[in-house]
Amino acid sequence: MEILDASAIICGYKPKKKAFTIPEVTSEIKDIRSKQFLNSLLKKRILEIKDVDEKTIKDTKKILRKIADISKLSFTDIKLISLAISIHKKGENVVVVTDDYMVQNALKILKIPFISLLSQGIKQVYRWVKICTGCKKIYPEEYKGKDCEICGSPIVKKRISKN
Repeated sequence: MEILDASAIICGYKPKKKAFTIPEVTSEIKDIRSKQFLNSLLKKRILEIKDVDEKTIKDTKKILRKIADISKLSFTDIKLISLAISIHKKGENVVVVTDDYMVQNALKILKIPFISLLSQGIKQVYRWVKICTGCKKIYPEEYKGKDCEICGSPIVKKRISKN
């Protein structure tokens, strides 16, 4: 099964298998050519719009907080990843068609395959951590402070390579 992000529809990607997307992706399609392509896929029943329940989204957010920088993912991104996880958990082979690097990064960590159309896709997996610029103390993702509680220096998000 394939899950299509907006970039797949905008690029005119023709799914090789039964494909799904979420309602939020369809609302991102603005230009007439892409809307016509989307409607054609829906009419031919090649593409099906599938929603994701709140519990699955909540569970996905919990997973993403541990493995990725969730603040860089939109609600649509999280919901698309949720759909991929739910299909994957059912034992189905799923491939997500997306050019979004943050989505690709999360999918790679989750070991869910993806296809990139406009770019080569990500080469390396990245993790993001909150770290003090002074003493280098690492803070959890949910930490709300802007300054280090130890030395008072600013806390920033830093990308860490993770192979």
